[in-house]
Amino acid sequence: MSLKIFLLLFSGCCILSSCESNISELDFEKSVFKEIFPKLIDSLHPGVRIVPPPPPIPIFDENDSIIGIDTTGQGEMWKKYKIKKAELAADTTKRVLVVYDTIYEIDGRVNYQLQRHFDSYNLKIDSIYKKAYRINFSHINNDKNFEYRYRSEFPQGTLIWREKYDFPFVGIVRFSRISFDKSKKFGIMEGSFSCGPKCGFSGTIFIRKKNDVWLIDDVMVKSIS
Repeated sequence: MSLKIFLLLFSGCCILSSCESNISELDFEKSVFKEIFPKLIDSLHPGVRIVPPPPPIPIFDENDSIIGIDTTGQGEMWKKYKIKKAELAADTTKRVLVVYDTIYEIDGRVNYQLQRHFDSYNLKIDSIYKKAYRINFSHINNDKNFEYRYRSEFPQGTLIWREKYDFPFVGIVRFSRISFDKSKKFGIMEGSFSCGPKCGFSGTIFIRKKNDVWLIDDVMVKSIS
């Protein structure tokens, strides 16, 4: 075999090896995203919460000593609370959450934030720039509370908020690629939730793998209203 042919074959193997590495990196990231997606939604979407009635108001005398408890209206408030709680428990209607079609690009330099956040672990960072890719809902676990739809299926810009829908539309979420440290046990990404043209949150999300399960360690959230 001539040296020229050998070099060509060697170069081809290196290219194929590089492609396989890139594919496996993306597949790994997609598997992490799939696992952690429900937790991302919980962390960014406020959800529907009912708060129990406040406790009875104490009654004070002129010396600021408690002499009794004002229970006025407590019975009625607890009655309404239990009814509402039962209604929510019985409601199986899925709310529609719109997801941007593309997981947008992220610069590996954000890993310096990751390194600072987990400073006690002495992480080795990876400055790889990650390009955008289209999300595939079949890669996301089914959710009993939400039905996910692509952003491209709805009117562009603020027009999405002006339409009247025959389903419970609750908002829009958007996510970036995940940037990992070299051990692939810690990661950083960005996400946002919009509930209106000037309503919502965005934030930096720190994730980590613990006992073979990916968890959200912290979310640095800021209002976008």
